[in-house]
Amino acid sequence: MSPHRQFHRATPAVHPQGFSRTTARAILRGAPTIGRRGDLMPTRRTALTLTMSGILGGALAACGAPAPVRELRYRGVPGTVTPAELADDLGFLDGVRLRWAGDSAGGTTDLQSAVAGDLDIATARNDAIVRQRAAGAPITAVIGGYGTDKDTYTGFYVLRTGPIRTARDLIGKRIGVATRDGDAAAITRTYLTRAGLTPAEIARTEFRAVAPDDTEQWLRAGRIDIAALPGTQPAPARLRVLFTDFALLGPYTIGSLILRSDLIERDPALARAFTTGVARAIDWARVQPREAVLDRFTTIRARRARTADGGRIPPWRGYGLAGRGGALADTDFSAWITGGLTAPDVYTNEFNGVAMGEAG
Repeated sequence: MSPHRQFHRATPAVHPQGFSRTTARAILRGAPTIGRRGDLMPTRRTALTLTMSGILGGALAACGAPAPVRELRYRGVPGTVTPAELADDLGFLDGVRLRWAGDSAGGTTDLQSAVAGDLDIATARNDAIVRQRAAGAPITAVIGGYGTDKDTYTGFYVLRTGPIRTARDLIGKRIGVATRDGDAAAITRTYLTRAGLTPAEIARTEFRAVAPDDTEQWLRAGRIDIAALPGTQPAPARLRVLFTDFALLGPYTIGSLILRSDLIERDPALARAFTTGVARAIDWARVQPREAVLDRFTTIRARRARTADGGRIPPWRGYGLAGRGGALADTDFSAWITGGLTAPDVYTNEFNGVAMGEAG
């Protein structure tokens, strides 16, 4: 055998697509062949198909073809535009869509729905999130949802000339709240407990679920005895504030948004896109003039046309979140943690690009 033939057998010429000359000739004849590594090489038709697929795929990528739409199921709050809904409207969610699954009946209920797999995200009080995590629920808090400060708080109002003056006067009374197991009910129980009422006495109070637009009217009409309303200075005409969550608890993040832990593990990019988008919306609302935010809320409410929203937007002064981009901290959860659970078991800022300094 000549050195020339030996050279070609030792180092076969390679086709530009990565095939040897022998393999390329076989492909052009339409015959399947075995490659140098023992794998089945394509026929001519298959090779052309694969080549065209690669060309088209590269062209689509070069043109910036949109990624598949991803949806997250959530529940809304009547009369309210949540940070996630604001982020969606502002276009901050980077290809993630929200799918409204009705209105919330309370944070605890929404957490249970998320655990059951009926929701992907939920907003709830931090103490409720801790309880669910302690019970083994596969959820993780990823960003603050709402809080209280000197400008953003809930006031608990009574009639100015009425008989209610102290916590003890609430025994047996009707308390108007948005949801029976929501924030206002929990804050009221805390107020009564700190005032020295027994569990039996607290149990005699009646929490009535009232649409936000109707709460003040129900109080004035005598259908309830105390109403949880967005805090204002001064108090509405002929009303008097009995207590506020800010005076009771100080500034803090009351509730957080959670994601299902299996969703985070399956698609961390989705978790990051959603959480960072919400963080950007929180900061947008903080720096914009209040009138501009309320105008945006009006537009969002008109577009979604939900009956439970009512006709007017409740007074709004912010989401009450002090941390940049709704960043969470150990102190937001540590007060309710017992046993072997730790705050990092409950929450993470890992997917909040604003909090991590990766996005603005």
